[in-house]
Amino acid sequence: MPVRMSLLFSAPLVMKRGEETAPITLLPVQQEIETLVNTCRGLGVALEIETAIATTERIGYLFATTRQPFDVLHFSGHGSRHLDGASVLALEDETGIVRDLDAVELRRLIGNQPCRLAFLSACHSAGLADALIAAGVRHVVAINAADPVIDLAARVFAVRFYAALFAGRSVAEAFAAGRTAVATNDELRQWSDPETLQTLNMQEEVKFRLLREDDPVHQQPLVPAPPSGQLTFRRPPWQNTNLSPVAADPFVGRARELHAIAQALRNNRCVAIHGMGGMGKTALAEAAARWQHERNRWRDGVWRVALRNITTAYEARSRIAFVLGLAPETAESDATLAGALADRQSLLVLDDLDALLLHDRQGLVGMMRALLGTRFLKLLTTARLDLPGRIHHAPLELTCLTGADAQTAFLTYAPPIEKWGEWTPDEWRDLLRFLDGYPFPIRLAATAMRAARLSLRDLWCRLQANPQGTLRYPNDDEDRETSLAATLDLSYNVLPAAAQRAFALLSLFPAGLTRNAAQAIADIEAETLETVVHYGMAEWRGTADYAQCALPEPARRYAEARLAQQMPDALATYAPAALAYFAGLIEAADEAIIKGNERSGITILTLEQPNLERYLDWGYEQDTGNSGINWAARATARLRNYWNLTGERGRLEVLARLKRALDSARRSSDTTGEANVLQAIGDVQQFRKEVDAALRSYDEALRLYRALGARLGEANVLQAIGDVQQFRKEVDAALRSYDEALRLYRALGARLGEANVLAALSRLRIDDDVAASQQLLEQALALRRAIRSVYDEGVDLGNYGIALLQRGRGAEALPYLQRARAVFAAHGLTAQIAWMDWWIGQASGDGG
Repeated sequence: MPVRMSLLFSAPLVMKRGEETAPITLLPVQQEIETLVNTCRGLGVALEIETAIATTERIGYLFATTRQPFDVLHFSGHGSRHLDGASVLALEDETGIVRDLDAVELRRLIGNQPCRLAFLSACHSAGLADALIAAGVRHVVAINAADPVIDLAARVFAVRFYAALFAGRSVAEAFAAGRTAVATNDELRQWSDPETLQTLNMQEEVKFRLLREDDPVHQQPLVPAPPSGQLTFRRPPWQNTNLSPVAADPFVGRARELHAIAQALRNNRCVAIHGMGGMGKTALAEAAARWQHERNRWRDGVWRVALRNITTAYEARSRIAFVLGLAPETAESDATLAGALADRQSLLVLDDLDALLLHDRQGLVGMMRALLGTRFLKLLTTARLDLPGRIHHAPLELTCLTGADAQTAFLTYAPPIEKWGEWTPDEWRDLLRFLDGYPFPIRLAATAMRAARLSLRDLWCRLQANPQGTLRYPNDDEDRETSLAATLDLSYNVLPAAAQRAFALLSLFPAGLTRNAAQAIADIEAETLETVVHYGMAEWRGTADYAQCALPEPARRYAEARLAQQMPDALATYAPAALAYFAGLIEAADEAIIKGNERSGITILTLEQPNLERYLDWGYEQDTGNSGINWAARATARLRNYWNLTGERGRLEVLARLKRALDSARRSSDTTGEANVLQAIGDVQQFRKEVDAALRSYDEALRLYRALGARLGEANVLQAIGDVQQFRKEVDAALRSYDEALRLYRALGARLGEANVLAALSRLRIDDDVAASQQLLEQALALRRAIRSVYDEGVDLGNYGIALLQRGRGAEALPYLQRARAVFAAHGLTAQIAWMDWWIGQASGDGG
């Protein structure tokens, strides 16, 4: 039998004081869970863990329904002591308000024999031990009733205590090991109590108590022979989300705002955070979403959709569909997206709507109204400006931090106080007054102080010497008589020279730069990017596998001003290298898509989209094709597979981009680029059912490929022509085109093209010769498996099933659709699974 452990966590946001609310220090719930789990995972002990947020309802339900007592009950949260000396645990209600739990209620909720060992990792918790002992708990670890405890000390103790406990040591030995870990912790030894001057490790160690004290039962191990096995969860603590369990950057303060969001989400379908740049809107939205997800409020999860630089509602719908793993077709319209999400119980964070509000306000209104027309979906948005009134929402304006939160924020990023040099309380107060509770300048100033090893007095003197900064940002109508310009100047000036250059050049790249891109385009070392981030002037975005160093909005505008002042021709200088790099990136991503790694290719191109648009647009006008190659045109043509997978192939914007690429290729006399673009244009026209126009584009591309002797291009176009002819029911003509393409593919050894034609032929023969049709399909599938083209194997099966279904042959179609779904499911292709599920539903209800 595995050892059974219940982890109960409580992280309330505020406490009631009459009609007012007072913020509470936020506890890092997921960080504590991760720390404990990682400790236990490495022990090789069969351990079953159940995690839950500690509300009275959840605790009561947990202990009323468990079939047998837990071996260990761990509570982590706040505790306090009332004026009468009674200890209470600080639970939370639905919106994060403290709900005190005293010993009497605790005893009633847990019943008899709830567990063998309880660890109450909360201040003043020893006063509750008697209630647990009365319930039959043999071992209680708690904090002295008269004392608070530092979070770090509690985590250090817990890690060592559980490691020893599950290694088979006695409870007393494990307890002693935990106290030793606190006493010898190097980080705690660096800090001293300002009143007693005693180091914190010594002060914190004695606060932990094992009750009842001196009971002989503690000399026995809780688990004499720990069962070998793995750690498992009854309910995995972190799934159905794209948020990381722990924020990459510290989140400080804003407890009242988090409570306000939780309260607003109870009664509203949409909550809109708005405020000036640098106020921390994204960080607050992520913290609110993480708080909601920790409490398992949303059956289908909590998802953040990054919409920075997204300028059209269609792009926003596509990004939402991509994040949620929906089929690309669902982004075609507001109605199709809302239909796909009709019964979804999710919280969506639509982050950074600024570009949409500026460029496609009507489209944004339509999309959000459609999403809010679903049954359960709720939205949390961020933008500088409030949402239009036509979107029913609860607005939340984000302003400066409170004085206490501003101090905490500064201390979070600054060096330890003992490294501040000589300073006075007046200087400290004046500095905070100057920073004015504005989160981004606070972080910049504190980070610059740490990174440049400035004293507090030196930092304050430098800010006073330049209170309004030396630069004004282009088109910046925001102004505070405070600290933004001065702290940006300070942070920039203390950057090393290489980092100053990198910071300014990052403003040329709206999506940021990966380490490889920075090196290839501008000879910026990865270490230099890390330095810019270290000084708080940039941040890492993207994914763990594809990280981009990007500038937050206030810093980006400042960097643009710096670049315009120092290097007016920067775009012309670096754009050619940027275009060449991104053209190569598009080619590599397209190869990944062709070879079956669609998710990787799509993710890269989606994250880089703002960069791609900027430098392709530059290339259409500036790329002269001196080398005979128009990179912008060729790269644009290679986006056709991406557009197909993301559902963008039929958009007029795509067709307009391709026509710009075509004009550019012709101006630079790049015949190959011209042919490639013509083929891509034909694909879009074919998808839009503009078949005559598609045939004209394909015929022109075919003429160019033949003139170039480009037989692979010729074969690709012949297959595309065959597809159009099949659509027009011109069976004989289609057969001739396919046969000619097949001959060329086989002569070239192009097995992917051969498989494509065999799959097309299988659908062409589906009416006149079923046996031959099925044989052609199986030949195509065999080739797909040989070249590991997983995505296309599923597509071939799906398209064959759809072709049967469209002929009213649902019973024949169903096995092929199910096989397609199995292929997609085996490789985690969620959007394609959703696509097949829809068609399977159609086939199941078909009378054929």
